[in-house]
Amino acid sequence: MDDIQYSWNNHINSCIDSYLRSQMCIDSYIVNGSDNSSKNYISSSISSESGNRTKSRDAMLQMDMAVHQSLMVPLMVLELLRLSSDVFGGKKELTPLQSVIDSMSPAVRLGTSVVVVAGALAAGYGLGLKLGGNNKTAGVGGAVVLGVAGAGAAYVANSSVPEIAAVSLHNYVAGSDPGSVKKEDIESIASRKTRFGLADCVENEFYIFANFRYGVSKQDEAFNAELCDIYCRYVTSILPSGDEDLKGDEADIIIKFKNSLGIDDPDAAAMHMEIGRRIFRQRLETGDREADAEQRRVGKKELTPLQSVIDSMSPAVRLGTSVVVVAGALAAGYGLGLKLGGNNKTAGVGGAVVLGVAGAGAAYVANSSVPEIAAVSLHNYVAGSDPGSVKKEDIESIASRKTRFGLADCVENEVGWHAQLHIYGVSKQDEAFNAELCDIYCRYVTSILPSGDEDLKGDEADIIIKFKNSLGIDDPDAAAMHMEIGRRIFRQRLETGDREADAEQRRAFQKLIYVSELVFGKASDFLLPWMRVFKVTKSQVEVAIRDNAQRLYASKLNLISQDIHPEDLISLRDAQLQCRLSDELAEDMFRNHIRKLVEANISTSVNVLKSRTRTADAKLIVEELDKILAFNNLLISLKNHADADRFARGVGPVSLNGGEYDGDRKMDELKLLYRAYIADALQGGRMEKDKLTALSQLRNIFGLGKKEAESIAIDVTSKVYRKRLGESVTGGVLAAADSKAAFLQNLCEQLHFDTEKAIEIHEEIYRQNLQQYVKDGELSDDQVQALERLQVMLCIPKQTVEKIHEEICGTLFEKVVKEAIAAGVDGYDADVQQSVRKAAYGLRLTRGVAMSIAGKAVRKVFASYIQRSRSSGSRTEAARELKKMIMFNNLVVTELVSDIKGESSETTTDDEPIEVEATPVSEVDDDEWETLQTLRKVKPTKLNPGKAGQTEITLKDDLPERERTELYQTYLLYCLTGEVTRVPFGAQITTKKDDSEYVFLKQLGGILGLTDKEIVEVHRGLAEKAFTQQAEVILADGQLTKARVTQLNELQRQVGLPSEYAQKIIKNITSTKMAAALETAVGQGRLSIREIRELKGSGIELDAMVSEGLRQNLFKKTVDDIFSSGTGEFDEVEVYEKIPEDLSINVEKARGVVHELARTRLSNSLIQAVSLLRQRNTSGVVSSLNDLLACDKAVPASPLSWEVTEELADLFLIYLKSDPAPEKLSRLQYLLDINDATAEALQGMKDRATPTSGSSEEEFVF
Repeated sequence: MDDIQYSWNNHINSCIDSYLRSQMCIDSYIVNGSDNSSKNYISSSISSESGNRTKSRDAMLQMDMAVHQSLMVPLMVLELLRLSSDVFGGKKELTPLQSVIDSMSPAVRLGTSVVVVAGALAAGYGLGLKLGGNNKTAGVGGAVVLGVAGAGAAYVANSSVPEIAAVSLHNYVAGSDPGSVKKEDIESIASRKTRFGLADCVENEFYIFANFRYGVSKQDEAFNAELCDIYCRYVTSILPSGDEDLKGDEADIIIKFKNSLGIDDPDAAAMHMEIGRRIFRQRLETGDREADAEQRRVGKKELTPLQSVIDSMSPAVRLGTSVVVVAGALAAGYGLGLKLGGNNKTAGVGGAVVLGVAGAGAAYVANSSVPEIAAVSLHNYVAGSDPGSVKKEDIESIASRKTRFGLADCVENEVGWHAQLHIYGVSKQDEAFNAELCDIYCRYVTSILPSGDEDLKGDEADIIIKFKNSLGIDDPDAAAMHMEIGRRIFRQRLETGDREADAEQRRAFQKLIYVSELVFGKASDFLLPWMRVFKVTKSQVEVAIRDNAQRLYASKLNLISQDIHPEDLISLRDAQLQCRLSDELAEDMFRNHIRKLVEANISTSVNVLKSRTRTADAKLIVEELDKILAFNNLLISLKNHADADRFARGVGPVSLNGGEYDGDRKMDELKLLYRAYIADALQGGRMEKDKLTALSQLRNIFGLGKKEAESIAIDVTSKVYRKRLGESVTGGVLAAADSKAAFLQNLCEQLHFDTEKAIEIHEEIYRQNLQQYVKDGELSDDQVQALERLQVMLCIPKQTVEKIHEEICGTLFEKVVKEAIAAGVDGYDADVQQSVRKAAYGLRLTRGVAMSIAGKAVRKVFASYIQRSRSSGSRTEAARELKKMIMFNNLVVTELVSDIKGESSETTTDDEPIEVEATPVSEVDDDEWETLQTLRKVKPTKLNPGKAGQTEITLKDDLPERERTELYQTYLLYCLTGEVTRVPFGAQITTKKDDSEYVFLKQLGGILGLTDKEIVEVHRGLAEKAFTQQAEVILADGQLTKARVTQLNELQRQVGLPSEYAQKIIKNITSTKMAAALETAVGQGRLSIREIRELKGSGIELDAMVSEGLRQNLFKKTVDDIFSSGTGEFDEVEVYEKIPEDLSINVEKARGVVHELARTRLSNSLIQAVSLLRQRNTSGVVSSLNDLLACDKAVPASPLSWEVTEELADLFLIYLKSDPAPEKLSRLQYLLDINDATAEALQGMKDRATPTSGSSEEEFVF
């Protein structure tokens, strides 16, 4: 009774819950620890120490798993019929001797016992007399010896009666509904006064013989023990497990069952205490090894009195006693039979048979208990010894009991055996002995496996293997015990209510799988059927092995520090192989461990860095980082070691990937540490080579990118470089150096600083000094000289200096220029001019820079004028805005440019002066300027009315050419049309302008940056546009008459357009009109190929006026006309070459069109000919047949088929009468598939009159 059995009510609830919730199957529940396990599912099992216990529990577990996985209610109803057997255990079987005794009534047993004892006395007395020479003393002695043996046999037979009654009681309860058990039935079983018929036996599913009387009291020890055991099992099944609450009816159910059993309250209370002990033992079952070993030492087993007597006999004595008992029983039976039967030998033989059987039964009982006695001895030996000292020889000697155990051994082992030689002669394969071996092994393995969250120590497999070898147990039996331990853990998991305990059992099961795999090695695949028994997958078994192997390996890794040696790595590799951990996982775990060691140093450094006294503790940071670097170098050297193949996997450089510091949040801290290490390396004013190597390794360890590390290094080194450079300048060392460039280069080399970054620092220093000097708006001579000295010392190129001046001084000058421009036309006075001149000179800007700055500001103002011009509502308003821009250019911009140039010429420096932009060579001849009246007014001349505006600042690069020409054209139209003023009532007044507006137009061209050629194109384009508009009206129908020519000449003279341009426009208009007319004619089919050829002969480019699609349609129409002409002619040269050439279409495409039309027309022509034949239209028939021949010439065809062949003959006859050419007639004969005989017959009928369409009915051949 070591485990708890299934509960009747709770099991029903669990099955229903399983069906309703479709909970997960057992396999994932065992290994993966699913939280969806049913809390109502209560299971346990009662395991005895006999060999049948394992088989019974296997059957129960398999049935449990079947019920749990079966989700069908009908199947659950059938299963409930067997639940009583599951709660109280399976049906118990009687031994052969117990079956014989069970068949006897109490009177028969008593009589048999008396006969056995009397027979033994008589046989002993007779044997004594015979052996003692009729000496009565010898006879009495023989009677005493055999009488004692007979009495012992009778005692053994009668002492088993309570046990038989207990078995009957067990089978009755196990085969019935516990709720239907009655007190009367229990009492009747005790006395066996109730007759159990065959129907009762079948109904209750246990088979006992009826009409037997035991005469056993319920107070008998064995019978009462069975009652208590049944009561204990039932109470255990009623109580809910885990977090499941009580339902309230448990007490009533238990009281009813207790009364039905008739068990006394003290005994029932003792069973309640026993249940409490079991629960307590379950909690301690996964405890430490010492407590478990103590429990095993306490668990000594005691022998019964009879077993003690048998244990005191050697095998020879047991054999002799058995022979004497049997012989005495035979002799006594024979003598008693003779005496009772009146010296009848038959009666003597009968008596001998009866008592002989009884004596043999007694001898059998005595000898059958020997294996059980040997098992008890084995149990006491192991329980009283240190399991580690158990030897295989001792186990084998216990089986055969050939080893003498002296008194000293008994005292030492706390066994208390008798100190004489005992020989059992029992084989280790004996069921009872082997069952005890298996039970001892199972208990020991359970004690070795750590419980709960306790990890394996790594030596469990070796200890178990050693103990297994010491016991001499076979691998299959040992594997069965491992599976049994798994079943126990599984049952405990099903009984567990809370998640924590469930998780502990799951981990215990995983540890069992792992240790078992190590114990049995490769044989585990067939010795340990985890997947079949527990319904787990192969991957789940692998996960259990992997997780436990990782935990063991992790415990070994925890012993590894930064002071690592080759021997440590070799032992670590051996531990990996012993744990059966893959190289990939071992490599990852080793790297993770190394990373954690390094992360500890980093965390220490970060804590120091974040502390308030980090300046004073900077050395601690560097020390921790040096430890990391030293450890990294050690790992690199070990990776290249000669015995690296024997080392643990994963030895190599340190990496923080995948750890605490592998993330953007922690990267900032690593950057601070990297910065601190660089600062410490540069503390002496120079960077040593070993520090460079260390920084490179540290960057790789931290996982910093190259650009990130360089940025940090440059930032720190820049500060040190500035400090060294400042000391060199203030101390005069740099000024005294013969070569400033060599000095600066040497300084960069000492700090390993990039020269490009050093140049940027030089420029920044120069920039800062310049900004300091120009705060007052100008540079003094001393300041200029100081800047020149700084430029020389820092080796800054002249171009760079000019660029810096342009950037800083240009900003100040731009402010002055913007203020001058903002003053406007009326505000640009002498004060403004003076400020411009002062800024241009005082800031020491070159003319080019000054003009560039002024140009940017001026062009922004120009752009604002142009924006307002574009957004105006009319052309007049747009022209007014452009005129304002021209005035602004003349009065402000021109003066501004003059002030900049004039001041620069008076205070010029060695810089190249800005030359006045030379007038470009005219790109337009003088004759072109004279072609238009407007061009003559804007023609460049040396005589300019008034002061000319500046042309150096233009919008040429700010606006595209199209926009500039549009603006110029807008003002040109304003000059041509004048100013339009709207008055009330919808009228408008146009005020003509004089030629002075053309002066502004010319200045606008300069502001816009237009060349002479562009200006001429604008004027000409405007004139062409005006002429085109009027010409399109005159030539609306495309006809050019003499009157219209005169009208166009007058229009040309008015707009002043040259003759060649006018003629070109006229030609374009007429060509466009003609093209439209041709398109229409072709589309409507009003043009033939002949007319097309006439047009081409007149010089008209047909392909330019008619689209390709229309030309292809015209070609198709022409070919279709040829195929439907009725002549039967087809000119390949005309169709394939000339016509495509005239229409300018592709020859290959044309050929394809012809072939397609020919195939289509060929069949259509035959159908049409037959149709006309039926209409008696002979001329139409001949035309259709000619069309058929024409199509055949284009695409040679095969003979045609027709359903009515007589009609084909009629067609041929009609065509024959039209006197065709022989080659046409021959080809038609072929196409109509007319043989020569038919053709000759038709030829003979040629002279017959052919009726016309208006005559009588035509005569046909057939």
